Amino acid sequence: MEQLLYIATGLVLLGLAAVAGLFWREILDVSRSVATTARYRFKQGIVGFLMGSHPNTSRLLATVVIGSGLVAGAGVIGLMVNQAETSTSSAPIVTTVLGFATSPWVWALAIILLCRQLLFFGDRLLARITARRSGFSYKTIRRLAEEAKQPDLDRCERVLVQSGDSAEQIAEWVRAAFDGDGHGTPTFTPADVDDDPDEQGAGPSATEPTDLARRDPNRPIDVAPNSEDESDPDFWTQLRLFRLELASAVDLNGVLWRFLVPAGLTFVGVMLWLRIWIQLWFLPVVVAISVFVGGTYYWAVDLRHRRRLRALRADDDPTRWTDLAILTKTVDVPETTMYYGYLDGNVYASEDKYELAETLADRAIDRLEGRQPAPAIEETNAYLLKRYLPMLEAWVQEHERKAIMDQLIDMVADAPEGLLPRDILIDEVIEYDRRYAAWGLIFIGRGRDPDLVREVYCDLVEIHALAETPVTVSDTETGDERELVAVSKGDESFPPNVVQLRGEFSSLFGKQAFETRYDPPEIETDMSPAPFVRPETHEQADN
Repeated sequence: MEQLLYIATGLVLLGLAAVAGLFWREILDVSRSVATTARYRFKQGIVGFLMGSHPNTSRLLATVVIGSGLVAGAGVIGLMVNQAETSTSSAPIVTTVLGFATSPWVWALAIILLCRQLLFFGDRLLARITARRSGFSYKTIRRLAEEAKQPDLDRCERVLVQSGDSAEQIAEWVRAAFDGDGHGTPTFTPADVDDDPDEQGAGPSATEPTDLARRDPNRPIDVAPNSEDESDPDFWTQLRLFRLELASAVDLNGVLWRFLVPAGLTFVGVMLWLRIWIQLWFLPVVVAISVFVGGTYYWAVDLRHRRRLRALRADDDPTRWTDLAILTKTVDVPETTMYYGYLDGNVYASEDKYELAETLADRAIDRLEGRQPAPAIEETNAYLLKRYLPMLEAWVQEHERKAIMDQLIDMVADAPEGLLPRDILIDEVIEYDRRYAAWGLIFIGRGRDPDLVREVYCDLVEIHALAETPVTVSDTETGDERELVAVSKGDESFPPNVVQLRGEFSSLFGKQAFETRYDPPEIETDMSPAPFVRPETHEQADN
């Protein structure tokens, strides 16, 4: 079995050597510059790691890595000096589990999983292939991908929004943030502060303009004007900002593969090396070693991304308010200008800053009101950029619109009786793959952009691929009559009286048809139903 492990390890190393052979010129160029830049990079890396460039992000990582490293080092040194016994007697139980844990196949799989993140040059190969076929330069594709993978908080402008802000106001703030005029260092008003308007009007805030003034002066968040001489925020303000920014910029996939997996493998390896059964006092040391390895690996990958980007760029929280932060940044490349937004752990990207600003504002309102942010084509754009596909408009026209068109037609065709309420149809297509998973712990899926779905739906109605027929139904709770729009295939339309009859007895036209989330499309064409043609005589039937 050990020979199989050696063979698997050798194959992995051979694959790495093959990749290095394909890019030996790039490796040689990098090697030549190492000697002259080692001292500078070491100094800048230490300073940036300890001090950070944005509130608490690097400092928190430094605290975790250095703290766990000190605990692990002290524990190991104490063990070596005192020659303390770490193992205890144990019977050979859980034989099956131990046999699985010591299997060479498990360690071969672990090596492959780690090498998944250590293959530095696979993304370069994808970028070169895309550059040859798309017209974008190799450098542009790599930079757009790296910008989408990491918020890089020191390059982002902050926009703070909260309950009660309108979508129009948030869009205005986001547009200003794209121009480099985001919210500066805010002050968080304590809950017990005197909110007398007369006293507030007498203060400096009544006469000094702010960058992005709030509508209500009694809001718990006040955005201070950007100025060179303003004092640094206190610790609690920085901590609150860090919490808001972390919620928008967190990368759960990166935390899993770059921190939890290495830390878990380290923990298992140390426990196996110590023969599983150890003294309880030494268990925190093992955990500290695991956290140190996982944090170091996460930090090393983070530094690698930062180096790539540098090279490619050449108080108290009142409980009645909900706060969040929107992070934005603008990336200029020779082919285009890309705008990025980070909100609630999602990445949004677009070449139109006005559309992206409105999208971020609407999704912020969703989050503030307790809903999952609606799908957006800008979120799909960021997904494509991460996979080295910068042809965003081509994707929308050739893939996204076609997929939406097929979904709309297929869903109507598969509906009972061939009829479906328009509001339910729009909602089902928008939310087609979005759902909670893992017993409601995570929310997955990207869905379809609501505006794009409505636009494609209007196109299908205009070409009579879909037919609309008004239906009047009674509300079962109040007894009031309300009007819905029934949708059928254009070549299988029904007379209005038949649609009305089926709608009255269909459960789809009941209460759930009035409780949809997304607004229906506005049809500017004639709303009268398509004429019903008898198939046997090809004559138009009377209404």
